[in-house]
Amino acid sequence: NIVQDADTLDYSEGVKNAFKDDNLYLVVSGDDMESLLFHFLDDWLFKFSADIFFIPREVKVLHIDRMLFFICRWGEEFNLNKHPQGTEVKAITYSAMQVHDTEKPEIFVISDI
Repeated sequence: NIVQDADTLDYSEGVKNAFKDDNLYLVVSGDDMESLLFHFLDDWLFKFSADIFFIPREVKVLHIDRMLFFICRWGEEFNLNKHPQGTEVKAITYSAMQVHDTEKPEIFVISDI
């Protein structure tokens, strides 16, 4: 499964200008689907805003089950000369988080901006 929703990600990160020059592997675990989703998004936010300022352009899920995600993200380090700044996401929250595990899965997440 490959996620390439550049319009959604571009809201805060200028992802459309990012190249797939570098990759970043991520292993996330959780007690249930909501905590797994929260830890995944929280780690993604940390990698962008506090750690290596990594902007993913493409995400590939290498393994997923109800307790573990193993994911590879391709992108590059944020560069103010190349990537326009948008609205900053401050935090991921559990508030109203929903995971609908149906034939056509859906997730709903509220983030603090």
